[in-house]
Amino acid sequence: MIKHFCIITLAVLLIYGCDSRAKNDASEDNKTSGETPAPVPGITASVDRNKTHVGDLINLSLKYFIPEGSTYAPDTDLTGIEGLSIADKKSAKGEITFVILVDKTESFIIGPVKLSFKDSKGVLNIIQSEALSIEVLSNLGNKPAEAQLKPLMEIIPTYPFILRIIPWVIAGLLLIALAAGIYYRIKIQCKKNLTSKDIKPPHVIAKEEIEKLKALNLIDKGEYKEFYFRFSEILRQYIEKLRGFPAAELTTEEIARRIKEERDRKLLPILREADMVKFADAIPVKAKNEEDIRAALEYIKATTPVPTAAGDLK
Repeated sequence: MIKHFCIITLAVLLIYGCDSRAKNDASEDNKTSGETPAPVPGITASVDRNKTHVGDLINLSLKYFIPEGSTYAPDTDLTGIEGLSIADKKSAKGEITFVILVDKTESFIIGPVKLSFKDSKGVLNIIQSEALSIEVLSNLGNKPAEAQLKPLMEIIPTYPFILRIIPWVIAGLLLIALAAGIYYRIKIQCKKNLTSKDIKPPHVIAKEEIEKLKALNLIDKGEYKEFYFRFSEILRQYIEKLRGFPAAELTTEEIARRIKEERDRKLLPILREADMVKFADAIPVKAKNEEDIRAALEYIKATTPVPTAAGDLK
């Protein structure tokens, strides 16, 4: 009986030992092979907050992975962010961050964001993120219908009618005096037989003013707002003289509605970029500043009148 028990126990130990050794050998084989699953190309999109107000800035972060040896162009192969007002952009390996100005009064959706790239074999691939929903909250609080608006000077009258018209009467008298002075000056100039050759054309004045502004090196000094206030004023005065409407007194969107020629619309992105720096505290990189100056000079060149055979401009 004891002999049988010993034989059975020995057999069980031998079977258990062989099974354990087989498992250990398999584990060692997996370790020595060193094979890990290859990561799959993909892209994810996220924002620092999905509830915001009009005029706020939000950060859109795009994290992506593409295989080694792949090629892509971020400015043309990245889609899904059209229609957003981008105030700034930062790029790093595997990540792109956009600073977006919220200029919409209603909730909106970002994406899905798509990135196109060619792998090392030249095959085109497209990866896509999930869409993000951004809720735009009312600046009037949680109950805008119950908000009480306070009177604002020059929007809702808060003083007697007679006091409101006095500034207009004074302004009218000043305009009459100004018109009389301009008429008198023009009359004197006519008597002196001034010719049009003595007056610089608008495109010459605009180019000279831009060159003077560049010489101040305001961007290198960190005075971004000062530069773009002056830069925007030069371009507004130029299109005012060129097209005959008071562009210097209008907002960028009002200018856009007045523009009739398609080539004048090339000026709008420059004016919007200036507005972002002036009013949204955006800080342009030096390359972007140089691109704005170059685009402005190209626009002035494209709208410069061509001299005719008689020497006149048309």
